[in-house]
Amino acid sequence: LNNLCYQKAMANVVLQLALDQCEESLRLEPGAAHVLDSRGTVYLQMGRYKDAKTDFDSALAKSPQLESSLMGRAIAKLHLGDAAGARADVAEARKLDTNAVDHYRSQGFTVPAQLAT
Repeated sequence: LNNLCYQKAMANVVLQLALDQCEESLRLEPGAAHVLDSRGTVYLQMGRYKDAKTDFDSALAKSPQLESSLMGRAIAKLHLGDAAGARADVAEARKLDTNAVDHYRSQGFTVPAQLAT
């Protein structure tokens, strides 16, 4: 279910179904960092930035080196008006993987220009 949720989020299609699949996956694995990351990604694609940030925060509390959550949270923070926090998350993601921005883009996500430099 989590994989289906994440694939739909990456493709930015059928987002309500993706969200439902994430919810069911969380029911089966309460608090699982990878599922919170997936649901955060769905929220991000839906433009629900506060919800996305909350899920990415929770995922990172459990798994601090989850690069996708750092990148997702950076984008959510940027949309919520926290540009400095967004840049800090990207910098942290780049410590884990110098190609973090390109890796995130290769999965089909848009990285705003101010975070890509």
